[in-house]
Amino acid sequence: MTIEHEVKSLQKLAMFNNLDLPKLKLVAMISDRVTFQPGQAIFRAGDPSDAAYIVLDGSVRIIGDDDADFGDALCKSGVMLLGEVGILCGRRRSITIIADTAVTALRIQREDFERLVRETPEFGFAIMRELAEQLDRGSQFLSKHLAHSHK
Repeated sequence: MTIEHEVKSLQKLAMFNNLDLPKLKLVAMISDRVTFQPGQAIFRAGDPSDAAYIVLDGSVRIIGDDDADFGDALCKSGVMLLGEVGILCGRRRSITIIADTAVTALRIQREDFERLVRETPEFGFAIMRELAEQLDRGSQFLSKHLAHSHK
């Protein structure tokens, strides 16, 4: 895969719609394209937070540290940012992510991810926006399930 293909993939992602071409090229250049087969772990709870992943294609299953399978609740087809929380908080993985379908992702090493967040405000803002989206989806999920459990 060429840098141009990686950039085209990144351009399709809503979270990067404010990044200009040179910054998208930078993200593509420091990333490694990785693939995961259905059922394969992208990472497991307790693993070191050594990289973040930008899922370009496929869907994942999220399993909590108590082996609770969140299934489709937080599982999403297409773009998703994974592993950033452990990097930003400086701790080990708190959840397990399993490829539900074939997954194609860009893997960004921790040091490169941290550098991008510090030195590229547009990238940092894109990450903040994606984290806010994930938090909102999680809040909606909890509200929905708490409302159902009280009926």
